[in-house]
Amino acid sequence: MSLPVLRHGQKCGPTPTPRVTPSPARQNLYLALYDFAGQSQDELSFRNGDVVEVMEKTDNGWWYCQKKDSSIKGFAPGNYLTRVTPEPSYSQVASAAHAAPNTSRADAKENLGRRGLTKSNVRGNRNHLRGHASSQPGSRGSNMTRNAPASREGFRPDDYSSRHCEISMENQNINEHLDERFVRGKGIRDFHMPRALTARTAVTLNLSIREYEKTAGQPANLFHWTDFREIPFSTEVFDEGRKEHDTTLELAENTVIGPYISKGEYLESHYRLLREDAVAPLRDVVSEIQVYPHLMEKDSDNSAYIYEKVFITGLTFANAGIAARVTFSLRRIGKKVNWEQSKRLLTGAVLALTPAIDMFASICRVAIVAARPLAGLEQNPPEIDIFFGGADEFEIDPQQEWIMVESRNGFYEGSRHTLHGLQMLSRETFPLSEHIVDIQRDIRPPQYLEEQSLKNLSSQFPTAGDEVLNVNILEEWPVELSSDLDGSQMDALRRILTKRLAIVQGPPGTGKTHVSVIALRLLLENLGAEDPPIIISAHTNHALDQLLRHVAKFEPEFVRLGAWTKDTEVIKPRTLFGIKDAVRRSNPIGGLRNPALARLKQLAKEMTLLLAPLTQGKELLNARPFEQYNVITYEQYDSLVKGAKEWIRAGADDDLLGDIAIWLGDERVEAKYRTMPEDFGIEVEEVDLEYEQLKEIEAESKLVDDEDRDSLRGLRLIFNEPFTGRQSTDVTVETVRSEMKKRDLWSIPSEHRGIVYKHMQQALKVAITKNFRELARQYAAASQDAKIGLWELDYN
Repeated sequence: MSLPVLRHGQKCGPTPTPRVTPSPARQNLYLALYDFAGQSQDELSFRNGDVVEVMEKTDNGWWYCQKKDSSIKGFAPGNYLTRVTPEPSYSQVASAAHAAPNTSRADAKENLGRRGLTKSNVRGNRNHLRGHASSQPGSRGSNMTRNAPASREGFRPDDYSSRHCEISMENQNINEHLDERFVRGKGIRDFHMPRALTARTAVTLNLSIREYEKTAGQPANLFHWTDFREIPFSTEVFDEGRKEHDTTLELAENTVIGPYISKGEYLESHYRLLREDAVAPLRDVVSEIQVYPHLMEKDSDNSAYIYEKVFITGLTFANAGIAARVTFSLRRIGKKVNWEQSKRLLTGAVLALTPAIDMFASICRVAIVAARPLAGLEQNPPEIDIFFGGADEFEIDPQQEWIMVESRNGFYEGSRHTLHGLQMLSRETFPLSEHIVDIQRDIRPPQYLEEQSLKNLSSQFPTAGDEVLNVNILEEWPVELSSDLDGSQMDALRRILTKRLAIVQGPPGTGKTHVSVIALRLLLENLGAEDPPIIISAHTNHALDQLLRHVAKFEPEFVRLGAWTKDTEVIKPRTLFGIKDAVRRSNPIGGLRNPALARLKQLAKEMTLLLAPLTQGKELLNARPFEQYNVITYEQYDSLVKGAKEWIRAGADDDLLGDIAIWLGDERVEAKYRTMPEDFGIEVEEVDLEYEQLKEIEAESKLVDDEDRDSLRGLRLIFNEPFTGRQSTDVTVETVRSEMKKRDLWSIPSEHRGIVYKHMQQALKVAITKNFRELARQYAAASQDAKIGLWELDYN
């Protein structure tokens, strides 16, 4: 049940007859602040807002209680309860609730006194709510600590009014319309893990997650910036037929002075500028290779990384998508690479590939590095995994030689998430747009502060009296208070707490971090039960971790997004990955996760069968696949099979060969499509100075947080196409086409069969590729469903 939110001038509802009346025999009454589900028969279960009588208090924090107007008794955690002495009448509660927002400090203090709350027990309530109870492991005290509620709020005058009002209205929910996406957890399993995350409770399916993501993922116009895919299109980095190495591109300038015309113009301008900044370095490299196809890296004017003799050697069917495993040569580098300290081929880096015979004249494929396991890069030849830009661009021919390039001057992964965020923001409300877009200079207080401006500042002014318990922070703050902040720092703190937008700047050592930590603590201590969480962001992982280490001293239950951190003691256990790995979670009934994973496995099996001609061959293929994919007619297939049988009956030693191998005879040759090992002596490429910073950015794209996080997990296929037909320069394309029209393929001259077979082999791959790309589109959709299903799982 959601808690009522009382505002000034809003009545709690029709005045009912109070459900309970004070009893002289029952003065030890307590109000439940949170739901508690007993774990054994001797524990008392209750819901938020229930009233219980405490029969006996124990030193370990567990109290023996009885539900009011009930004979049910049992132990309950004392920090879930707050004292009601005496129980106020409904009229007192309602009048206090109406008066609270406009109450002076003196009246607020008097109101607190009428409820039996003084400065000391307000602080006591806050400390109890934070779960800081001393206990011995294995006792009820330790169990109480595990279940201690994770509240961050001080006890304000209107808090009790809201809760008691809910009781007096026979549990009527007057705020059923309120969004409950940010309802807080009810307890913690231990000092580091919220109990709401660890207990196997009822799992809720939130359909709005998939509806939102599905809507956002449906392109309305592929040419509109909001529907651009995350991986760049080939047209963004490649101009077919380029003869000169120059680029002219028209972009709207960033409006530095004055407002933008609209929110849409602001978002589109920043999206296009940022995307151009992220893509332009690769475009420069591609255009340079178009003009100078034999360029060595040392001669590049655009800091090009160039890899030749690139071959696709296999596939990995991971939950995140289908990755192609490629090997490559370092000949154009001309020296060894220290991969552990190199900027080359970082996870998320954007690449451009072209057939070696084309050199970006007419064909360009864009891909990103999916994984760069160090063990693979240190092989000779090295290998990595890549994601192609889309299913229609996927390549599977293991005999096709490619050239692969990237730019040293850019790291696309560092901009990809921001670009996606700008697209999503175009479909959302834009917080603070009146100041960021419209440049309004009058910055008002946030709405929640205008509705309730009384805040508890006692943690910042611990030696002050009751005057800091309920301070109207929109008015004059108490003067001459003892604090470790100087005047400018106090001004900064006040602006952070009282304005919708605050910018605090200053040179190093002036206390920006210190003031931020104090502001965060005060905000946390004054959060209400239904307030959304506070989000902290920073430019680097290091800066964020530095701030969180301060926050952890008074709020250990933060959640750190992103897996990579150097702090393994304080920060790593609180990463989202760390928390999810430590909890027991159940997929909601009807969730997308399990069906999507099952679909991925099924599609992987189908594609494994489809690719069998490219993966299971220790010899040449038999004729059957060529007939199945309409490369040859059934009549041609039958001629091959019968002719091969006659050849074997003639006494040849070919009974272990297939029909195609017998037909080819001496025109069968080994397919030389492998990247060969290389030796560059002892010379090693210079170590990149920015390695640590780029490694930090790269780590944010990891799919898992473990020792094997640089590798993709999933079914792996290795391509194996060892033989092909002999190439003949004397046979023209017209001759091949003419030979393929013959009904009896044995009538083709033996010297032509090698090149004819290469034609058949290529036609088979084209047919397989077409079917594979269709299945790859389905795989991508199922992969997206699996991701949405994971969010549905995280919601609980």
